[in-house]
Amino acid sequence: MIERALTTIEHLFAYSPFSIVGVMARLKGNVSVDSIKKAVSGLKEKHAVLGCSIENDDVGKLWFREAKVDELPIEIIDRKDKNHWLAVLDSQSKIPFEFDKQAPIRFVLVHSPEESELMVLCHHIICDGISLASLTKDLLTFLGNRDIEFEVMPNPKPISLQNVPSGLSINGIVKLVINKMNKKWQGKKIVFDQKDYKALNETYWKNFRHKTVTIELSEE
Repeated sequence: MIERALTTIEHLFAYSPFSIVGVMARLKGNVSVDSIKKAVSGLKEKHAVLGCSIENDDVGKLWFREAKVDELPIEIIDRKDKNHWLAVLDSQSKIPFEFDKQAPIRFVLVHSPEESELMVLCHHIICDGISLASLTKDLLTFLGNRDIEFEVMPNPKPISLQNVPSGLSINGIVKLVINKMNKKWQGKKIVFDQKDYKALNETYWKNFRHKTVTIELSEE
């Protein structure tokens, strides 16, 4: 279980209404809801961050803490056609996460007995595209083999000035600008919380419309 303060970079994405990463896997044949739940449970055991909520200490600092809600959300939607998942992805991307209750990730199965799309949607505050693709690979592995023995991943160490590889440094001008911005913010500090995030999310999606564009490459 992870229990630490979020880093500056992680704070950058906090309460952002649009910073959602999604991965879709198409499954052949009938997939049971029970098998999805067991596979997601396996993910939580392997990846500690999935057992954490993100709590606000009311002075602007966010913390990874043990989640208040145990089960991660899994939604089952009846599949209409092969492109139905695109509309589901767009609608699911507008739903705010419950940061203060559980990890900001959810799973959606667009289901039919012959073929289904399994989607993983996760907030950028705990993932990027590569890590979510890796997580989805683990999910599919658990789906295909319930008896698999997996290695629990160590808690990831956040990047800091103390563990940056030797030879790398922050640009002096960038550092100066950041320090100036931090001083200005400290002088007029405004703290956002879960309630503000929901309001931001609602307002953002009233004013902006995103559209997913797909490109399919042949194997060749």
